[in-house]
Amino acid sequence: MHPLDWIQLTCSVLNRDPPLSLTWQTIDQMVWRPKTTMPKFQLMCHSILIRLTTLLSICLFPIAALLGQEQSGPRPRVHIDYTALSLERPKGFRKAGSYRGFEHKDLRASVMVLVIPGPYAEVTKGYETATLDENRMRLLSKSEMRICDSDGMLIKPSQSSLGTEYTKWITVFGDENETKIVMATFPTSESQEFDVPMRSTVLSIQHSDAKDSTDELPFRVGQVTGLERVASVAGMGMMTGFTRDGRLPAATPQDPVFAITNWSILVSSEERKSFVLQRLKTLEDVIVEEHKEPIAVEIDGMEGWEIHAIGRDKESDTPLAIYQVMLYPNGVGYVRMVGLVGRDLAADYIPKFKSLARSYEMIPDSDD
Repeated sequence: MHPLDWIQLTCSVLNRDPPLSLTWQTIDQMVWRPKTTMPKFQLMCHSILIRLTTLLSICLFPIAALLGQEQSGPRPRVHIDYTALSLERPKGFRKAGSYRGFEHKDLRASVMVLVIPGPYAEVTKGYETATLDENRMRLLSKSEMRICDSDGMLIKPSQSSLGTEYTKWITVFGDENETKIVMATFPTSESQEFDVPMRSTVLSIQHSDAKDSTDELPFRVGQVTGLERVASVAGMGMMTGFTRDGRLPAATPQDPVFAITNWSILVSSEERKSFVLQRLKTLEDVIVEEHKEPIAVEIDGMEGWEIHAIGRDKESDTPLAIYQVMLYPNGVGYVRMVGLVGRDLAADYIPKFKSLARSYEMIPDSDD
C-alpha cells in the first residue's frame, strides 16, 4: 500500500474517500497489513494522507471575501502541538479543535498541519501529475525547495467539488523517516484575496521547541486488555491507533488493529447512515464481502452508527472481521473508528473494539 494510503486508512480505517490519492476524499487511513516495506499502520496513514490532503484541501470549506480582508498586518506565530513546528496564524483564525492547525468556524476555512511516519520520497508520489489527474485534481504549479532544512515542495493544485472550484497551497517536506504537510484551501473565485496570504501561510512553517499542550489529541479513550496504543502515531493530530502490542508492523495480517480519527468534514443528517456504508467500502486493501445493517448508537452524547462486516485482505486473502463506528458531533464534522482482525480472533477482539469505541470522549475545545 502506498504511504499516502495510511492516511487513508486512518483516513480509511479512519475514513477514505474521494479526494486525492492522499486518499481522501478525505482523510481516514492506515491499512494495517504488512505490505511493501512500510508497516501497515503507516501505510494506512499514508493513504489517508493523500485523501486527507485532498479532502482537507478541497472539501474543506468555502471562504468568504471577508476573510481575505483580514489578512493584512503582522500575524502571530503559533506552536503546533506535537509536531515540533510553528506556523503563522492568519487573522480571524483560531486553534482547530479536531486537527493540528487553524480554523475559522464562521467562514469554514482552515489551515492544517500533518505529520506522517513515512518517507518523503514515497509520500510525494501522491502529488505526481498522473496521480492528481486520477483524482480529478489539476496541478497548477509545483516547485522543489528546501523547507526547514529538509527536501521539500510547494504545490498548488485545484479541484472542483459540489460545483465550486477550490485552489490549494501545500508545502510538503521531510526525510526518509517522516513527512510533514501544511495545507491551506480557498475558493478559486477568491484568489485575488487569498492566493498570496495562503501561500505565505504554508511557507511560514518553522521548527519549534515550544512546550506542547497537556492533551495530545482532541479526544480520549479508555484502555482494554490486549490492545495497546501505538506510540509512533502519537502527535498525528486527529488520529490514533491500537495494536496487540503497541508496535508496528503487526506480525500477521490477522493481528488486530483499531484506528480512531476525527474529521472536520460535515455530513448532513440525511446522509449519515449511507455515509457509514460508503466509508466501510473504501477500506484500503480490504475486500468487504458482507455487512450487517448499521445500528444507531450514542457515545459521549454524540449520535452515530455502528456496523459489522466480514471481508478479506486483498494481498494475503486472510479472512477478516470488521467493526466500524461513526459519530457526528454537532457542527464539527465526524469521528471514525475502525477495527480489523482475523476472523479466527474476532470473538475475542470485536468486543475489545466495541469497548474502545464506547469509551470515546471528546476533550472540550477552548480558545488560546
